[in-house]
Amino acid sequence: MQFQLTREQFEKCRGDLAAQGVSLTGDSGVINHSGCTVDFAYTEPTLTITVVHKPFIVSESFVESQVSKWFSAETNG
Repeated sequence: MQFQLTREQFEKCRGDLAAQGVSLTGDSGVINHSGCTVDFAYTEPTLTITVVHKPFIVSESFVESQVSKWFSAETNG
Protein backbone atom coordinates (compact mmCIF):
# COMPACT_ATOMS: atom_id res chain seq x y z
CA MET A 1 0.00 0.00 0.00
CA GLN A 2 1.16 3.52 -0.70
CA PHE A 3 0.57 6.94 0.79
CA GLN A 4 1.42 10.33 -0.66
CA LEU A 5 3.12 12.38 2.06
CA THR A 6 5.26 15.47 2.09
CA ARG A 7 8.47 15.27 4.12
CA GLU A 8 6.77 17.37 6.80
CA GLN A 9 3.81 14.97 6.98
CA PHE A 10 6.15 11.96 7.15
CA GLU A 11 8.12 13.52 10.00
CA LYS A 12 4.90 14.29 11.88
CA CYS A 13 3.83 10.65 11.47
CA ARG A 14 7.24 9.54 12.71
CA GLY A 15 6.81 11.65 15.85
CA ASP A 16 3.22 10.52 16.42
CA LEU A 17 4.23 6.87 16.08
CA ALA A 18 7.22 7.32 18.39
CA ALA A 19 4.83 8.62 21.04
CA GLN A 20 2.97 5.29 20.69
CA GLY A 21 6.19 3.28 21.00
CA VAL A 22 6.56 2.59 17.26
CA SER A 23 9.94 3.58 15.87
CA LEU A 24 10.52 4.63 12.24
CA THR A 25 14.27 5.03 11.88
CA GLY A 26 15.47 6.54 8.62
CA ASP A 27 13.52 6.55 5.39
CA SER A 28 13.25 2.78 5.11
CA GLY A 29 13.20 -0.12 7.47
CA VAL A 30 11.00 -2.44 9.45
CA ILE A 31 8.18 -1.71 11.89
CA ASN A 32 7.42 -4.38 14.51
CA HIS A 33 4.21 -3.81 16.43
CA SER A 34 1.69 -6.12 18.11
CA GLY A 35 3.13 -9.24 16.54
CA CYS A 36 3.11 -7.79 13.03
CA THR A 37 6.06 -6.86 10.87
CA VAL A 38 5.85 -4.39 8.01
CA ASP A 39 8.51 -2.91 5.76
CA PHE A 40 8.40 0.79 4.98
CA ALA A 41 10.20 2.86 2.38
CA TYR A 42 9.80 6.61 1.96
CA THR A 43 10.95 8.37 -1.18
CA GLU A 44 9.26 11.75 -1.26
CA PRO A 45 6.39 11.94 -1.86
CA THR A 46 5.59 8.20 -1.65
CA LEU A 47 5.54 6.01 1.45
CA THR A 48 5.30 2.32 0.59
CA ILE A 49 4.21 -0.16 3.26
CA THR A 50 4.41 -3.94 2.81
CA VAL A 51 3.07 -6.47 5.33
CA VAL A 52 5.83 -9.02 5.92
CA HIS A 53 4.42 -11.04 8.83
CA LYS A 54 1.22 -11.13 10.80
CA PRO A 55 -0.30 -13.51 13.34
CA PHE A 56 -2.26 -16.34 11.74
CA ILE A 57 -5.54 -15.18 13.29
CA VAL A 58 -5.26 -11.65 11.89
CA SER A 59 -6.15 -10.91 8.28
CA GLU A 60 -3.80 -8.93 6.09
CA SER A 61 -6.62 -6.47 5.36
CA PHE A 62 -6.98 -5.82 9.11
CA VAL A 63 -3.26 -5.10 9.44
CA GLU A 64 -3.42 -2.80 6.41
CA SER A 65 -6.41 -0.94 7.86
CA GLN A 66 -4.58 -0.40 11.14
CA VAL A 67 -1.42 0.81 9.41
CA SER A 68 -3.55 3.04 7.21
CA LYS A 69 -4.94 4.75 10.31
CA TRP A 70 -1.40 5.79 11.25
CA PHE A 71 -0.98 7.73 8.03
CA SER A 72 -4.49 8.67 6.87
CA ALA A 73 -4.85 11.62 9.22
CA GLU A 74 -1.80 13.20 7.56
CA THR A 75 -2.86 12.41 4.01
CA ASN A 76 -6.42 13.62 4.56
CA GLY A 77 -5.40 16.85 6.23
